[in-house]
Amino acid sequence: MRFRPIRRPFHAPRRARVVAALSLMVLVAAVALAGAGFVTLQGALVGLGMSAALGTLALMLAIYSLNYIWDNTGLGTADATLALIWALPVLVSVTALTYIVTQTPSYPDLATNVNNPPQFERLGQSENADTELPLDAASPGDRIRLRLAHPDLTTAFVERPGWHVAEVLEALTATAGWELARLETENGLSFDAEFSVPGSILLVEHDIAVRITDDGEGSTIDARSLSNIPLHDFGTNAPVLDGVVQRFLLAIEATPPPASDL
Repeated sequence: MRFRPIRRPFHAPRRARVVAALSLMVLVAAVALAGAGFVTLQGALVGLGMSAALGTLALMLAIYSLNYIWDNTGLGTADATLALIWALPVLVSVTALTYIVTQTPSYPDLATNVNNPPQFERLGQSENADTELPLDAASPGDRIRLRLAHPDLTTAFVERPGWHVAEVLEALTATAGWELARLETENGLSFDAEFSVPGSILLVEHDIAVRITDDGEGSTIDARSLSNIPLHDFGTNAPVLDGVVQRFLLAIEATPPPASDL
């Protein structure tokens, strides 16, 4: 088999390799810098987008190069192959992220009491906190699946005075390492608290609002979780809120009741 001579230098394989290496470096840098706290989550997402664009360009150049090499000469095969290999992690990461976003139900703003959720004053993004809860606007199928997966995501009632339940919450946040941003009351019967809880996914954090209402016979507890990713919570918001509520109830059960309601 004889190859036709190339009349001009063919630089596409080398360019594909350089672009693929750059896309891989941007991907690693975005994850590393975000994990170290040097960039925000939004900055990391921008880095992932740039990495995906570069990886797609590298893949297109590599495919073009291999097609050209096949028709003309074997020179440049190594560069084009390396470009394919280095672009694969980027494309796999973007594909996995796309799959999670499209296939996982999203509840970035969720509350045990959808009709009267606790409100944020210090934490949370105001444009999200003031909008209708996605759970309330979700389809009946989504609501049923969520309740089946997390049946305890509802208003809780404990036979303890409100001030005592608030003290247990304050102690729980200190023990768990959750930063308590607010715990206050206006009349001694209704208590409002806000704190942040780390998510199960890197960089995903959840702002929690808890409302404790003393009705004279006991206290009702409602909680709300707001993911710091407004568009999608990657399926983590519901289990985080469920875990916080259950941990709070267990802490109340493990704490001896007060000798007096006063």
